[in-house]
Order: sequence, then structure tokens, then C-alpha cells
Amino acid sequence: MALAVYFVLRTNDHWLVRFDDRNYGHNSLTSALKSAMTAARGSAILGHEAEVIVQRPDRSWAVTWTSAEDFAEPRAARVEGRGN
Repeated sequence: MALAVYFVLRTNDHWLVRFDDRNYGHNSLTSALKSAMTAARGSAILGHEAEVIVQRPDRSWAVTWTSAEDFAEPRAARVEGRGN
């Protein structure tokens, strides 16, 4: 299945979540991130790989969440399973 990428970026006075050439406005970064992560998790549940990418103040991009991380076995459980 296709990769679903949710972009979070700031415009003049609000935050946008951009997905599939559509913009969804939010009043805060927190609101935009929650919305993007909820939507990305929904895409992952449907079988898509998903990412949330946030634009930094210098206009570069940072991956803040991926479906691979969200559905991976917790690190502590992996270590315990090795008999360490």
C-alpha cells in the first residue's frame, strides 16, 4: 500500500495539516500534531505506512512519527525477551 504522509506546517497565523493536497487549519501546533497523528494512525490501521512530518522554523522538515515506530514492539519487551 501507499505511504500516507501528513505534513504539519505554520502559515501566517495558524497551523496546517496537509494531506493529499488538502489543508486542515488549526489554532495551535498541539492541535495540528494531535490531528495529524490521529489521522496517520487511522491510515496505518488500514494497512498504509504513515508518517507525520513537521516543518521547522528554518523551513527544513523533521519526521516526528512513523507507523513503524508506533506499531513496533516496545524496546523494554524486546530486551527482556532476549534473556538479558
